Amino acid sequence: MFTDFWNDDWVGIGPLFQNAQTVILDHLFSLSVSHFWDSNGWRWELIRLFLDEQICLMIEAVHLSATANSKWVLLWKVKVPQCIQFFMWLVMQGWVLTNCERVRRGFTQDPMCALCGNTAESL
Repeated sequence: MFTDFWNDDWVGIGPLFQNAQTVILDHLFSLSVSHFWDSNGWRWELIRLFLDEQICLMIEAVHLSATANSKWVLLWKVKVPQCIQFFMWLVMQGWVLTNCERVRRGFTQDPMCALCGNTAESL
């Protein structure tokens, strides 16, 4: 399994093909996110052919850097269900609502783990 650049909701705005300004070439339509990223960063020469600047800024906000390239490439290439990849991506972004974060936001009063009752639940 891999994260499909055009068909999966990996940016958080739905499948990117829905935002394409022109028809996406068949040989590019089923490529993974990692195919649009190399050691120099995003392959903007391909991406900008199809997406407007606002969408490109959203893609750029994913913060794949050359130093972090290996962890992102590994994440999108790992053979697990897409829901697991998405959860791992949320964890890597620090966007998982742990009990500590839920307390900070005022959603709950107790930062302890609901399963074992031990220490405050955080990343």
